[in-house]
Amino acid sequence: DKGSTIGMNNYAYMVKNGEGIEKNDDESLRYYKMSSNKGDSEGMLYYGLMLLNGEGTPKNVEESIRYIKMSADKGNTIAMNKYGSMLKNGTGVSTNKKEACRYLKMAADKGYPKAMFNYALMVKKGIGVEANNEEAAKYFKMSADNGIAPGMFKYGCIAKSGDGVEMNKEEACHYFKMGSDLGDIDSMNNYGLMLYEGDGVEENKEEAARYFKKTSDQDSKIGQYKYGMMLKNGEGVSENKKEAVRYLKLSSDKGQVEAMNEYGKMVRDGEGTERNLEEAIRYFKMSADKGNIEGMYNYSKMLNESEGIERDEAESLKYLKLAADDGQVE
Repeated sequence: DKGSTIGMNNYAYMVKNGEGIEKNDDESLRYYKMSSNKGDSEGMLYYGLMLLNGEGTPKNVEESIRYIKMSADKGNTIAMNKYGSMLKNGTGVSTNKKEACRYLKMAADKGYPKAMFNYALMVKKGIGVEANNEEAAKYFKMSADNGIAPGMFKYGCIAKSGDGVEMNKEEACHYFKMGSDLGDIDSMNNYGLMLYEGDGVEENKEEAARYFKKTSDQDSKIGQYKYGMMLKNGEGVSENKKEAVRYLKLSSDKGQVEAMNEYGKMVRDGEGTERNLEEAIRYFKMSADKGNIEGMYNYSKMLNESEGIERDEAESLKYLKLAADDGQVE
């Protein structure tokens, strides 16, 4: 109340979040507005965000953008990242990818980790700026080194493939492990795969199974497929065909093509589950129609041999040719 913008912002934050005082969005909005009227970039940003979300006031996107841009133009990195993202996506403002890149890069170069990641995505894909793998790698690494888990995954992929930096499997593993430790599912799956294959790290199938199980339990179709296969084959974990069937079906039903074929084989052979040729045919066809070569061959074979389906030689030959054209041999 004595005119300190720091005090205004702190009080607005506390009253907005109900910290030591009753939550009151109207009061929070009023103090952020007072702060912004005194030229404070933080006050401008949070006043703008409250307008954007309709907190303590009717939603007003146009006015919110004005305050967020004012904050960005005064050097607030959070506002730069927010305004850049709004320009990129056309949120309440005309889409302008080039200007979005400019704001995101400004925020990144001022040390804002989320902007480093967002700018790297645009540079990698050539959105609003010429594609540049080396520049993308640099900013993904910066974001990773500043605690952004998806940046750890992205930089790990770059280090593994050598796309923009010199290939370094050990470094890829390091970044996948960092991302894994922060709960990033893509990082866990990739770290698990490298452990499984001994690629850039000593082979450790037990540890690989542990990571695949963690992602499986978070509904990752890749994790469910990989963990299901390890259960089926007894790799890194005790063999359990029944559980393998369950995980492979979960993965299949989320669209993992390889899992569809593997689940089809287990159902066809009565492995870990009751034999069901109709179910096997359905999953083989699903995998075949999504481009899985072995699925094409398995579906063709069942059509040709009338297994659970009426014989259809023309259809069988069609899928067999598709498989043959992609290199499948009996």
